[in-house]
Amino acid sequence: MPVTRVLTIAYVADYCNVLERAVVAWCDSGELKTVRPYPHYDRRIRRPDLDEFLAKHSGVEFNLPDTSDMRREITSHKGSGVNDSIEIRVIDESGDGGASHAYEMILNGGARTIEMRFQHGPVDEGFNGFSDESLLAIVVDRLGGFQELGSLL
Repeated sequence: MPVTRVLTIAYVADYCNVLERAVVAWCDSGELKTVRPYPHYDRRIRRPDLDEFLAKHSGVEFNLPDTSDMRREITSHKGSGVNDSIEIRVIDESGDGGASHAYEMILNGGARTIEMRFQHGPVDEGFNGFSDESLLAIVVDRLGGFQELGSLL
């Protein structure tokens, strides 16, 4: 049985050159079918369902590029033991600036998946993800907590 790829709402929005809220509206109306591959995942769109939706609305059959090679794994965090069971993957293509915007962390062999999305495009066109600075602020806060604990010992 062939594996059917599922796509994120952000990927479909990028592919269709529309805002994510447009894709959400299509999904909410039932025009575009969605699935939840795992209970903790956001909605996903199966490739055949997107092809059917686009063909119905444009009269043209679309074939999306294969997304399997897009899931590049990042391994620079591995080697300290505790991080070896964490997989980090890039789950979108690089944007115009050369950076990717979507990542997933897979914990304990798939027991839990966390998806992180960074801002894609100018903020004045709408907020759609974390900024680099907000992620760094979290790391700085954590490191500060460790330093405070160290000074108490």
